[in-house]
Amino acid sequence: MKQMNFQAGQILQLHAPKPTQVRVLDFLGSGEQGDVYKVQDVSTGELLALKHLYNRFANNRKKFNGMGGKMAFHRKCMLMAKEGSPHPALVWPKSVSLMNKDRTSFLYTMPLVEGYLPVTAAIKNKQLTMQQRAKLVKAMAEPIMVLHRMGLIYGDISDSNFLFKINPDGTFSVRVIDCENVNLEKYNMGLGGTGDYRAPEQIVPDPATGKPQVPSIQSDIHGFGVLSFLIFCRHHPLDGELVLAEPDTPENFIKHYGKAPHFSFGQNNNTPFPLARTRWAQIPEPLKLYYCHLFSDDCLHRQTPRRGLGDFMKLLEMSYPV
Repeated sequence: MKQMNFQAGQILQLHAPKPTQVRVLDFLGSGEQGDVYKVQDVSTGELLALKHLYNRFANNRKKFNGMGGKMAFHRKCMLMAKEGSPHPALVWPKSVSLMNKDRTSFLYTMPLVEGYLPVTAAIKNKQLTMQQRAKLVKAMAEPIMVLHRMGLIYGDISDSNFLFKINPDGTFSVRVIDCENVNLEKYNMGLGGTGDYRAPEQIVPDPATGKPQVPSIQSDIHGFGVLSFLIFCRHHPLDGELVLAEPDTPENFIKHYGKAPHFSFGQNNNTPFPLARTRWAQIPEPLKLYYCHLFSDDCLHRQTPRRGLGDFMKLLEMSYPV
């Protein structure tokens, strides 16, 4: 339930990294974390998005690591706004308000993203060539690779968090949203990834703790592998005959994406889905080997780490030179 309702024309005050006033223009929608508005900076005229964060996310007291231990999610957003985005594709907090008196909500602005589509549209688009798909995947990998180099994780890779548009010159522009969830590796603000984009270790509880592992660079690599494979093949890499033949239950989900995932493409390309098999056959050998290693049948108990996005980018450029 909403705790505030801002009206068009209303002036709102933000405080960090410097005092800023914005004017509410329109209500854009609601999500799990809060409400989003279109606003305009009173001083500069810049159009922005404003998120009104509330409920459990606003006063989250999970560890962020640094600044002396426990930090609220609010404090993390203030720190991100002060430091600024490390890559132009990352839709980063710009200005942050103080917490309200009850410490249950706060506001922050971020760049307004208009004219972009969710990457889901690229997955479904039958007209995109493999070369175009490779260009899109490269543009998507670059900002996540920058985060990993800084020791940060995105933590929730999925088709709904990447937006894209095709420029007149045929290049792709990408925006990565919900970047307020970016965190230091092995620290979690309460999010555990999205559905079948999660790595097996995020799905199957660790015997030592009884809980799945928190997001990490390794789970980011797995999630991005799933997403890039979907873009190339328009099929989930672990959706084989057994997955679709068995009932869609929580137990079977854990089995097929956590405890016993099976990559039915592989070197033999024995997936039972003709169109996906045809698309897989079009992928150059270096990328095929990358995916075979990433989605090996023992990926829950892997003996070697997943190859990073830097390696993936090299193989992508080798496979699809500009």
